[in-house]
Amino acid sequence: PAAAAGGGQEGGDGREGYWEMVRRKAPVLLTAGMLCLVVQVMRSTRELVIPLAADNIGLDLRHVGLIASASFLADLVVFPSSGIIMDRLGRKWSICPALVLMAAALVVMSCARGRRMLTFGAVLSGLGNGLTSGVVMTMGADHAPGSRVGEFIGLWRLFADSGMALGPLVLGALSTSFSLALALRVCAGLGVAGAVLGALFVRETLGREQPPAGGARRKLQVRSMSSHHIQLSTLTSVEEK
Repeated sequence: PAAAAGGGQEGGDGREGYWEMVRRKAPVLLTAGMLCLVVQVMRSTRELVIPLAADNIGLDLRHVGLIASASFLADLVVFPSSGIIMDRLGRKWSICPALVLMAAALVVMSCARGRRMLTFGAVLSGLGNGLTSGVVMTMGADHAPGSRVGEFIGLWRLFADSGMALGPLVLGALSTSFSLALALRVCAGLGVAGAVLGALFVRETLGREQPPAGGARRKLQVRSMSSHHIQLSTLTSVEEK
């Protein structure tokens, strides 16, 4: 019974610690988390809109496949640069321009009346999506508290990835109630709003303190090697005496 009571108390402390973390990280979830939610909404919308827009202008399945392949190829070509941009310029320099690109792509596809314009919009969306590769998990890891990384990442993914479900839901509801073109423009407006949110209200998490930390580590290694050399020199001189 004593052990059971102790386990219950420990579980209560763990729950209190978890909700305390949620409370402390609420501003992060409502800014950076909301930004990543918008990214996921735009990603899911981008994947769904190509076949819908192609069907809307009367293209056959062969053209749908070609346009989707062009979009995914553009994504594939660009996504290695996402990591370079995030590490050299910052996370916001990757995510905000990408949202603007994907928003522009949705506007182009909403105005498409032929195969070429739709292909251009699809390629533009692929370029934007490629720039966001890895940014959701990178920002989650940047904001995670050191003592509860796993719990925070789980909460972060739950919050951000809900956008994957919201995107098709919003697009479908607006398309049914109004039109596909209007639905795409509303989603484009959401993307622009996300870019503004990221630029103005989300803190940049690129670690500017990392180079000094690396320099400190190098100094520590040099100092350790120097002290080791001094110890060896002392032992050598003692043996010679």
